[in-house]
Amino acid sequence: MTEHSPKPVSENSGGKALRNGAIVVLLLVAFTPLRSVALPIALVAVLVGFGYVFHRVLRFNRSGGIALIATATTMLCVYLALVYRAELRHQTLLSHLNAYGNVTVRRNAFPFPHVHQLSIGDGVANSDLTTILRLDGLDQLTHLYLDNDILTDTCLQDAAKISGLEYIAIDCDRISDDAILQFETRFPECRVIPQNRNWHDPQTVFLGTPPDEG
Repeated sequence: MTEHSPKPVSENSGGKALRNGAIVVLLLVAFTPLRSVALPIALVAVLVGFGYVFHRVLRFNRSGGIALIATATTMLCVYLALVYRAELRHQTLLSHLNAYGNVTVRRNAFPFPHVHQLSIGDGVANSDLTTILRLDGLDQLTHLYLDNDILTDTCLQDAAKISGLEYIAIDCDRISDDAILQFETRFPECRVIPQNRNWHDPQTVFLGTPPDEG
């Protein structure tokens, strides 16, 4: 009579430890204010997790494990190549923007680095904005901030050409109220924030008839 030996405790404990570690890392990334520290830890945890999975697959099926490792390695190399290309593209964009003074950008890192916000400050004219929006690397803009005293109504014609624009903040004295209202009407899906503009008269609150004096 043969007895089935129980699974090694080390394998079960290793899997549980990996799972608990992954949960801790996810909580750190989600809630810690030091995300610059948490993100590298998360990356290391992901790599360790892949290593653990590859190890288990190799033990179960060597040929399948090798194929999985080769596929994952190829995908990782392609992803890193695309990220590197996006980084070169971003550095070129920054070098062009340096010629316009007070212009800044912000970008998202996932799934690929891309600029999502453009801020236009003092010293940028309508023609400059036209040229800037044509630069390579600004094709995924969703947020636009205009804050100077040179831009006029014409600049909103260029803003209207940004297909994915979701938000525009306008703090420019030379842009008229009519132009902003027309832009808002044409693009209701875009949130328009006109700074320092009071378009609505103060509302009169009815408090009832005064009491009779007797």
